[in-house]
Amino acid sequence: MNTTPHSPDDSNDDEWQLFRRIGTVDAEQRTEDWTWTLRSGQTMTANAGDWAVQDTTSGHTWSVRDDIFRARYENLGGRIWRRRGVVRARPARDGEIVDTLEGRVTTSAGEWLVLGEHGDRWPVPADEFARRYDGPFPD
Repeated sequence: MNTTPHSPDDSNDDEWQLFRRIGTVDAEQRTEDWTWTLRSGQTMTANAGDWAVQDTTSGHTWSVRDDIFRARYENLGGRIWRRRGVVRARPARDGEIVDTLEGRVTTSAGEWLVLGEHGDRWPVPADEFARRYDGPFPD
């Protein structure tokens, strides 16, 4: 984990809240390495075998590693998958540096930082977070 002053800090567990993953996505597994771009303009890198996941509401696309995808999504038929499971999340700090599976990113004020059950982290813009997650729920 990055240890710069603006890196995620797990020492204050009170900040992290429990949320349930909701909604559906259109997804396909890619056979070659590929890149995608965050709304902030930062380029992320995905590997062959990763899934290209597209939000059916916003059209935003991101990558998910195969083992994590299979644990977090349920096929509803064809390319449509239901998001499932729970995550921990907290408001991101402006300028926070996060090492995601797809590369290092810098968060902005108003984003949420999500911690998956596999220890992976990723930032989500507030409007997308409100559509993709339900909660918070008590532990």
